[in-house]
Amino acid sequence: MSPVRRTRLVSFVVFLVLTAFLAPVHAARLALVIGNDAYVHVPKLRNARADARAMAHALEDAGFKVSLALDQDRAGMNESLRRFRNNLSGGDEAVFFYAGHGVQLGGTNYLLPVDMKGNDVDNVVDDAIRLQRVLDDFAERKTRFALAIVDACRDNPFVGSGRNLETRGLVPVQAANGQMVIYSAGAGQKALDRLNDQDTSPNGLFTRVFVKELGKPGVPIHDAVRNVRQEVVRLANGVGHEQVPAIYDQSIGDFYFRRGAAAGGGAGGGGGAATPAPKPAVSEAAAEKEYWEDAKRLNNVAAYRGYLDRYPSGRYAALAKASLEKLAAEEGDDAYSGDNAPPPVAPQAPTAPVQLYCCDNFGRKWCQMPAGFGVEGAYCFCYGIPGSGYQCR
Repeated sequence: MSPVRRTRLVSFVVFLVLTAFLAPVHAARLALVIGNDAYVHVPKLRNARADARAMAHALEDAGFKVSLALDQDRAGMNESLRRFRNNLSGGDEAVFFYAGHGVQLGGTNYLLPVDMKGNDVDNVVDDAIRLQRVLDDFAERKTRFALAIVDACRDNPFVGSGRNLETRGLVPVQAANGQMVIYSAGAGQKALDRLNDQDTSPNGLFTRVFVKELGKPGVPIHDAVRNVRQEVVRLANGVGHEQVPAIYDQSIGDFYFRRGAAAGGGAGGGGGAATPAPKPAVSEAAAEKEYWEDAKRLNNVAAYRGYLDRYPSGRYAALAKASLEKLAAEEGDDAYSGDNAPPPVAPQAPTAPVQLYCCDNFGRKWCQMPAGFGVEGAYCFCYGIPGSGYQCR
């Protein structure tokens, strides 16, 4: 082989090697979504599983590979977090979503598994999951962008128990570079599961707003979370409630759930192919069916009790009660059978629509709840054309 041809061959081989090493590697987009409703020893929740499902569907539509974990005990939460951590690699984009009970103790935030006993402070320290663990896993795996969404700002599950635990809400976190953390409500605030008694959405206020925003293409993450906060504040204020989502941001660079024309093209979320249109919202009937299917799959007292607490007169209530009696017979426990079985709940008469009326408040038009319904004088927004009347919404 002539020196010239040899030189050309070597150059070509070097080119192939460099191309292989320097070719762009598409980062993975991974998400872990946890929703805990069916607590055994502390008050059950209504919306956490439905919120988790809605978030999982939205993230899947945005191009994430999602792991959905519902009603997790301590072992289950630990295993889900371990698996999630081990799947992360440097440069990945990661989202962690948690809906369920959470408490703060000694300046540390804890997420509660469904088998949390909570007999004393030591139980929380030993058995609950530290939120900081999730953030540490992100940092250790060197994710490019990591988002932790925590919808745990509900009533303190230990109130009245004599335990020396902090009140409602989580403490601020120190996010590492490349991380963003969002709480559904600020310190000392309660996150609303629904706006009023006529609110039929299967999702809590924060999640329904976040999922809607997540489906918009071309919105950078900083704009998206600001939009979520503003809309949650607006809707909560409308029913006389204060809820301001808290944001702790140390993210670097741009992140999009869905890239689109407004974001300059590119991939769904981080980069690549266009993302599909978001799925329609889950109906209440579909949410009840999913809840029942989960209860059947879990086949335990907590799951069936959780279904009956949420849907006491639901389509599957008789089956849930029968399943409880069967479990009680198998376990030799009469706590859920016979005279102690869950009492039938008479269907409630449909509530007449609440008539809201517009009033002038400091020169602005609002809708005001009439006396005798909920909180008298609670305001919500109205819209219309002056002189043509206003409507409330």
